[in-house]
Amino acid sequence: MKPFLKYPGGKRKYADRILERLQLDSRERLVVPFTGGGAVAIAAMSENPARPTLLADLSPEVANTWMAVRDEVEFVIEELEMITEIYYEGDALQRESDYYDVRLHPKSLDPAVRTVFLNHLGFNGLQRVNRKGEPNVPWGKDTSHFDVDRWAENARGVSQLLQGVTIRNQGFEMTMVGCQSTDAVFLDPPYLGGFVGYTKEGWDESDHERLVKYAGDLVNRGARVVVTDSGLPSVRKRWIHAGFGVEELLEHRAVNSDGGGRGAVGCLMASAG
Repeated sequence: MKPFLKYPGGKRKYADRILERLQLDSRERLVVPFTGGGAVAIAAMSENPARPTLLADLSPEVANTWMAVRDEVEFVIEELEMITEIYYEGDALQRESDYYDVRLHPKSLDPAVRTVFLNHLGFNGLQRVNRKGEPNVPWGKDTSHFDVDRWAENARGVSQLLQGVTIRNQGFEMTMVGCQSTDAVFLDPPYLGGFVGYTKEGWDESDHERLVKYAGDLVNRGARVVVTDSGLPSVRKRWIHAGFGVEELLEHRAVNSDGGGRGAVGCLMASAG
């Protein structure tokens, strides 16, 4: 199974490597404070569906969509089938108009259905909002067809994995404060020096400094913490100073609408505990 939300910078191809570092066999619970597309969480739950898991995300759209897939996946599928059938009946101009109608009118669809619709038909599957928390990703110009049947098959499988999983709409501080010494915690924050507009709050140096402090405190209490983060020298230095071992990853984040602006973004993995 794979993520039901498209996320530039998702960690699906690194999931096995991250799970190895998390050492889940020696831990009682997995905690993911920045769930996003959830590639690592889905891989972990697929390995051991019985393991207690806490998923959290500060974005209400993301967190609520995860809850909807867990609790009412058939409703989400039926609504998506209906809206995409109408969407694909129109020509390109009509499809563009329909996309922006949904984006500009929050109550036009069920919130989870709207999030999935915009996520799969917007540019590059980008999850982005403005300072008011409103989605502002442009239309994807039909660069790829949204196959709802395939999405539904995968979402049903993920929904089964999510039964009994705790999902919360909250920030990393509130999530990490409640962690225990027996937890494994996977952190995948927004990348400084890259795209940070996943929530209206954004992400800056002070946020990152707080994250490193919370992560270090968890390690000192006995938890296992694994982080994937920007490869900026300042970010690397911060994790090393906190006592984390650091290794290299390499990502390709195709977020820029100008093809010449795309390229490999440096990424590190840090772990401790």
